[in-house]
Amino acid sequence: MNIVPETIINSPPQFYHCERGWSWHPAPLTDHDLWFVLEGRGEMRWRNEIFGLQSGVCFVLPPGAQPRATHDPARRLSVFAVHFSLAENFDLAPQVRQGETVRDRALLENLAARCERNFHRADGREAAQLCLRHMLQILREEAAQPDSPTDEALEQIISAIRAEPGASWNVEKMAQRAHLSPSQFTRRFRQIAHMPPAHFV
Repeated sequence: MNIVPETIINSPPQFYHCERGWSWHPAPLTDHDLWFVLEGRGEMRWRNEIFGLQSGVCFVLPPGAQPRATHDPARRLSVFAVHFSLAENFDLAPQVRQGETVRDRALLENLAARCERNFHRADGREAAQLCLRHMLQILREEAAQPDSPTDEALEQIISAIRAEPGASWNVEKMAQRAHLSPSQFTRRFRQIAHMPPAHFV
């Protein structure tokens, strides 16, 4: 799989905490927009489809897109968004699972925070571009790898470890949760996290 080409961030990456009466009906987008839901509930209409919005749902909207989004005022949306261009003519949108929940939400949230923070540093623009590129590459890789129940269980375990790293994490118990033997669990965990469970914890 080719890597995502160089990106050019066109406006400051930003976290939006939507007001109670929020709705989004932009004019046709002039560039790409990575749009990542952190929390809340809502709905987006795009390309004659209706997508449910909840934590972890992500879009890479291409130039010309005209999404329409609303949210539940009782469960207001928090969203990370960044407008960007690609240095090469590269059709990215079809290579991403639009409107689906990202497997590794914690990693994407971390990269989003770094992207936003670096962009506002005098010497951080290049690091912000790198964070964005990494996010886009993760989304492409996830789209190329179909989910399996075991992968979903492993992703949930990885997210739980990130959320509570100080908890008591036992390989045997984690393996049971994923319906694997401890040796199978360790092997599959290494494939996804690129390190053994104990090192990851």
